[in-house]
Amino acid sequence: MRTAASFKSLVADAALELRESLPGLGIVLDHAEGEDALYRIGSSIGWIARRIEIPGRVPLMLEDELPAGVALRYWPTHHVVKCAIRQPRAVRAQSRMSACANCIWLASITGMSWCFVLRRQSTLHSTQPQP
Repeated sequence: MRTAASFKSLVADAALELRESLPGLGIVLDHAEGEDALYRIGSSIGWIARRIEIPGRVPLMLEDELPAGVALRYWPTHHVVKCAIRQPRAVRAQSRMSACANCIWLASITGMSWCFVLRRQSTLHSTQPQP
């Protein structure tokens, strides 16, 4: 049976196998169904990027609906915090900038490395009749 956990385990195996030949190697791996892989890797590779946001939530909401300071308290310091900020086009620029500013503030107080991804969502409109 193929599961997300088995895929993440395969990613962990590959990273551990390649770590000596690729110093500084890093991977993107979240803890959702990947905790065993994260624990197995430990600090054996250069970095691990993990998401903190609930994917697709607008406005931005963090996993477990906890404040970032609480959520990150138990993360190892070599983990990189990945945060995708999704904002529909209809959201005013001021709101987008506010979400970005909050994330930058979080990065400054945690002392951890962060990776931000700003995504703009748009609705596709078709002018052709649907069958």
